[in-house]
Amino acid sequence: MRVWRSAVGIDRHGNLIYAAADLQTVRTLAALLIHAGAVRAVELDINPEWPSFITYSSPGGLDPIKLVPNYQQSATRYLVPDDRDFFAVYTRRAGATGYVPFR
Repeated sequence: MRVWRSAVGIDRHGNLIYAAADLQTVRTLAALLIHAGAVRAVELDINPEWPSFITYSSPGGLDPIKLVPNYQQSATRYLVPDDRDFFAVYTRRAGATGYVPFR
């Protein structure tokens, strides 16, 4: 079935690769990730309602940016209680003791 799908993978250097596209099957999404250099990957969301990738450029969730233009998901989706699973990626700032969201 061809629907919106998203996935995350990792290349041989340890870089994260994110893919999201409409009209994808499991095979075509896997082919996109392989083409991008992924050596391992996992499918995340399917169907038009769920795929999202949102970044936050400052602490407290200020200035959210939707990298997947899903009109069904708010840019503040991950800042309010929800019954859906999600994960977050953080990056360490040089000299910092905490983490800041991945950009």
